[in-house]
Amino acid sequence: MLHRELTASGLNDAVLLDLLRMEDQLGVLSVFVEMPADGADRRPEIETKNKLTNLERRAGGSGSVLRAAALRSTVALVTPALERLLDPSASGRGGAVFAALGGPEVISLATPMPLASRVVLDSRPSSVRCSSCSTRLSPPASC
Repeated sequence: MLHRELTASGLNDAVLLDLLRMEDQLGVLSVFVEMPADGADRRPEIETKNKLTNLERRAGGSGSVLRAAALRSTVALVTPALERLLDPSASGRGGAVFAALGGPEVISLATPMPLASRVVLDSRPSSVRCSSCSTRLSPPASC
């Protein structure tokens, strides 16, 4: 497994291009978490786990055994990165984890900007949404 753990200051052109070009026929898992200012609040962790469980359940019922198995493996792969992002002692207000279901790479990002908590499975990484504004970062159509 290749894991790149980044902060907002570590986002450079090469990393952004890697994210924008990440594509997988089985899917790319994008998990966004908002950490509350009060580190004692465990709701983000519980919400994220519930969203992942719901996604796994839907994938299991969709008929694609291969995709469901790949999703289960990928969730297990990204769980340590999510736990680090959700750790109350971690710095930052938001975080994201990206992983292609068919690949061994996990990219995680901690940011001082709060992000809207959500879990997405699509053919490419999902766009980033700031939780306190309408800012949205999406891959350009040409990538």
